[in-house]
Amino acid sequence: MTRTWTGDTAVSTTAQYTCSRGYFVEGTEGNTSQSLMCTGQLGQWLPLLLPCLEFPVCLLKNITVPQHINVTQEAKSQYINGTVNYTCPELMTTMAGDTVQTLTCLYTRRRYAFVPGVVSPCDVCSEEPMAENAVADWKPSITWTVHMTVMFTCTAGYSTGVNTNTGVFTCTNTGWTTPDACYEGCAGEPIVANASTAWSNTVIWKEGMTLVFTCVDGYITDPDNTTGVLTCNTTGWTTRDECYEACAQEPTIANATTVWVNTETWTEGMTVLFTCIESFLTDAGSNTGVINCSLTGWRTDDVCYK
Repeated sequence: MTRTWTGDTAVSTTAQYTCSRGYFVEGTEGNTSQSLMCTGQLGQWLPLLLPCLEFPVCLLKNITVPQHINVTQEAKSQYINGTVNYTCPELMTTMAGDTVQTLTCLYTRRRYAFVPGVVSPCDVCSEEPMAENAVADWKPSITWTVHMTVMFTCTAGYSTGVNTNTGVFTCTNTGWTTPDACYEGCAGEPIVANASTAWSNTVIWKEGMTLVFTCVDGYITDPDNTTGVLTCNTTGWTTRDECYEACAQEPTIANATTVWVNTETWTEGMTVLFTCIESFLTDAGSNTGVINCSLTGWRTDDVCYK
């Protein structure tokens, strides 16, 4: 409160008292001053001096607050010099780079108002988007605003879906979206020599999943077995099985020679001719016979004997 007075104490002398900014006589808005008059030789001033009290002079309802911004205000935020804080969501800023905007109740341009009078939107994703087992195509020199996107690529051995190892972050009002994770898996179809698989491009093959393969005709994984199992792990598809020729080794017949050659692929159903050595014959009285390749190896009912 300030006083305007000449210092005179004569009867009828007046003194003017003015409340400070934001204060009003007894808290009555608009009433900022009061006048006292000297009414007697003893210097009694009347009427009695009334107190100047604070009044909420700034209106929050005049402030438009963008979505997702957190508002923190004090008990006297709307009184003179009171403040209101507007905080962006985590990892978001305004275009000016602010994470917190503070508005202060002031007397400006002949009126009371919050300064600044506008809350800017938090529309910038300020930090690099992160995803486990991935690298983002993010550049710090770019101001990433809402609706902009950043592509990421999974590291080797990881994928986001069927036959893909990429994904997209999108900047939103609350930060970067959380995309599908890069998980350990096997994105491509496995290749097994001399075999076909039950692989499907509609399945997301994750670590630990298995896949059956079947050897082509004439090949086996074990005697009497034409199938094997592939397992998806961190390095891709692995298997301890393989498809090999059913009759990979030269057949042996006692007292006979064969026309087997090691440059041929001997598979189920193929035959090899054998010839008995001199003075030996088969049961049919012939000096020749046939050996058949089966899934269990070479087989024949013929033998050479004297």
